[in-house]
Amino acid sequence: MTQLAGSRTQRRIQPFIVLAIIVLAILVYAAPLLADRLAVHEWGTFTALQDENGRAIGGINSDDEPVPRFVHRVADGLVGGQHWGGKGLAPGCHPDVTLRLETPVVYFYPPPGTEKLTLDCEVKFHGGWLTEYYPHACAIAPGIGPGRKFGPLRSTTTGSLAWKKLEVGTAGKVRPTASHVWNAPRQVAAATVTARGGESEKYLFYRGVGHLDAPLRVQRTADKTLRIQSAFGKLPGNEIPKVEASWLVSILPDGKTAFRVLEPFTADEERTVVATVEAHFDDTQYSAENLTRLRAAMHHALVADGLFADEASALLDTWESSYFKSPGTRLFFLVPEAWTDRVLPLEISVPADITRVMIGRIELITPRERRLLREIATRPASNPGSRASRQANGNRAEPPADYKAYRKLGRFRNALLLDAARQEGALDAFIANYKLHGYRTGEEGRLSRRSP
Repeated sequence: MTQLAGSRTQRRIQPFIVLAIIVLAILVYAAPLLADRLAVHEWGTFTALQDENGRAIGGINSDDEPVPRFVHRVADGLVGGQHWGGKGLAPGCHPDVTLRLETPVVYFYPPPGTEKLTLDCEVKFHGGWLTEYYPHACAIAPGIGPGRKFGPLRSTTTGSLAWKKLEVGTAGKVRPTASHVWNAPRQVAAATVTARGGESEKYLFYRGVGHLDAPLRVQRTADKTLRIQSAFGKLPGNEIPKVEASWLVSILPDGKTAFRVLEPFTADEERTVVATVEAHFDDTQYSAENLTRLRAAMHHALVADGLFADEASALLDTWESSYFKSPGTRLFFLVPEAWTDRVLPLEISVPADITRVMIGRIELITPRERRLLREIATRPASNPGSRASRQANGNRAEPPADYKAYRKLGRFRNALLLDAARQEGALDAFIANYKLHGYRTGEEGRLSRRSP
């Protein structure tokens, strides 16, 4: 009986052995063919700001790490920074901007023995505008007119960039710059690309703003727990999204860091809780050394998701200031490629193996931000236009206390302030004095700046 059972087992196993041999043979013989194809790697970040209920807050079209001036823009004034004193104190908060597409870069690796390739590359942003790019491309941004005429941004808006007759593998000279966020992505062994007109770079660069929700929604409960809900929507081929790696990160003003690593989770059912994580960190959990540990964990996950080691290092290096040193609490996660392909389709005109690794970043409003907002609301509003403030600014004195609290709100301080002002009228005087503009819809269907 034992011998007979063994024979039956062998007969069941044999087909699998044959199948394994066939698969192995295909891989062995296909390897040289795959090596003859162009490889394209891309990384970038989707950033959102959410309140305690997981609601997306609009007006996040601000930037604390601007790129060099030679970068092309579809319009000036749509994305900007803030500073104390002088002109341009704050950019207008476009209420429709609920998602930032930050620093995607596309690298090209021609097959061995190929000196140069010429191809077309096009990217579309469903629900957004592609606002900054380099080298030169053909840009389409429905709703943006000449000057600062920014129309409404809708989920149905589709912006696009097209690089026609892009030369890959050229000896073009890149432009010198001292910008860290620009130079960090250059430290990668990719081919130089040259666009029509002669502009050359080590990568294709673009950024954008969108009117759509992040693929995850984070709610803070009364017991200091974060409940993570799926907001992926339907993916192509009914693919079930799986988040392979995610991290809850808290950074103090002194730079000390605490973080938690979440287990991988699937997010197949919309608005269902797919993961939970404790929101609070004890003082003992913060340290300066944790940032090194966090970077190492993220680097490992990025390489596992398809990036080369130098690409993963370049991505993390661009985060040095705004992501790793800026105080706040944020959830990072690897975005499933199917969601990226649906929202941000990328097309290459020649056969290519494309790897896209995107990080989702959700900035969370914490009790600290709520305390700062209350501090601004309860103080008499300072006025930068007053004689005393002008003298103090000229003498380089410290800004007023309410303005210092405002600065501590971080990168999306205007969006936070204007959102809170909708429920707290005491903030109106501060907003008016500092001209922290919002936008309103004008008679011609476009958005114009206003003070609330």
